[in-house]
Amino acid sequence: MLSRLKIGCQRVIKKLLSSYIKKIDKLEFLLRCSYFNIRLPIVLGARAIEYDLANILIDEMIGNPRRTILELGSGKSTAVLAAFAAALNNDCEIVSVEGDQHHFVATTNELAKLGISSNNLQLLVAPYKEVSLNGREWRWYDLSCLESIKKPIDLLLVDGPPGDMQTMSRYPALPLLWNKLSNDCVIVLDDGDRPDEKQVARQWLKDFSQLQAEFIDTYKGTWIFRKSEV
Repeated sequence: MLSRLKIGCQRVIKKLLSSYIKKIDKLEFLLRCSYFNIRLPIVLGARAIEYDLANILIDEMIGNPRRTILELGSGKSTAVLAAFAAALNNDCEIVSVEGDQHHFVATTNELAKLGISSNNLQLLVAPYKEVSLNGREWRWYDLSCLESIKKPIDLLLVDGPPGDMQTMSRYPALPLLWNKLSNDCVIVLDDGDRPDEKQVARQWLKDFSQLQAEFIDTYKGTWIFRKSEV
């Protein structure tokens, strides 16, 4: 009886703490918007990125000015990246790749609604196609759309394809994009608490000895990978 009561109390406390932490993350995000004079009336969370991940991305953009940001999987994160890139560095190019036409249209409408239109932002639809990699067939973005990117990618956000598309759905990102990454590129893998993403992280570390990994205990879990000297 006491054991069940203890477990119940732990669950309630954990839920309350999680709620307060999310409120603090939201406040931090809003304060940053205010500081940089950014008007971004959007609600994050649920199927969109969480406020804690948005703050991590902003930290990376502030700490090391980016020239080329590639996002796999569009959404409200696209608006966050575009708004802060414009405030921090007008020379930054953002490319957001979306494999689903419906989500592509939804993101396009969201950006228009927020008044975000920049010559440095490209939102591209790249339908999924079959790709052979490591003796296996994967459904992955048609990356021929990235031929226009001339500069190395120095921030890569991997938030797609959807996890239910295939096992280790996001694994192909590094094998297929490695040669396009700058020497100091930072790779951010969202949904890091999911078993598939944990497996993807382990496999990336096995395949690429130059990587150093950090797991941040955000609401959905976030993996941060950085290149290091071997």
